[in-house]
Amino acid sequence: MTHLSSSEFVDYVEGTLPSGRGAHVQTCVACRAQAETLRETLARASRIDAPDPSPLFWDHFSNRVRDAIAPERPAAPWVGLRALRPIPLALAAAVATFATFLALHRLPAPVVPPAAANIVSSSPGVAAVPPSPGPGSESDLANDEAWNLISAVASGVELEEAHAAGFGVRPGEIDRAVGEMTPVERTVLGRLLQQELKRAGA
Repeated sequence: MTHLSSSEFVDYVEGTLPSGRGAHVQTCVACRAQAETLRETLARASRIDAPDPSPLFWDHFSNRVRDAIAPERPAAPWVGLRALRPIPLALAAAVATFATFLALHRLPAPVVPPAAANIVSSSPGVAAVPPSPGPGSESDLANDEAWNLISAVASGVELEEAHAAGFGVRPGEIDRAVGEMTPVERTVLGRLLQQELKRAGA
């Protein structure tokens, strides 16, 4: 017959071990010695007069256990955006605002018939007139009052306030707007973004 397990030793000392297993203790010197050692240890422990802990101890202990096993709360999505507070609408808003400006100010270029273009270019003594800067050029953008007003308002609006007010950029809108810009417009946009970054780092 096998020796008693740890739980069976406890049952034996407390008198709840089945009689079949209890008979093994009477015939096994090793199990009997271990059972007597356990009984003596429990008797000594029962004679120790230890004061009961304060009722407040269990409340504090329960709170500490609950805090220790509580799952870690996910970080709020705006925590990372608060670090961008010095940048008002910054990059994404600059692209969206610039695209809106272009949509409002871009006019269809006049269509010149090929025949008329050949006549003008071939006429002697007629100086070629350089093309005027079209909408979206740097001079047009710098002198436009509507753009200056949009920039002034956007520079005073923080990112959180813009989202709270319902202003945002739909997915893919920035890529579409940039893809429709002319090379001059993309150059101006790049300078605007650099100005925003310099202003945020100042």
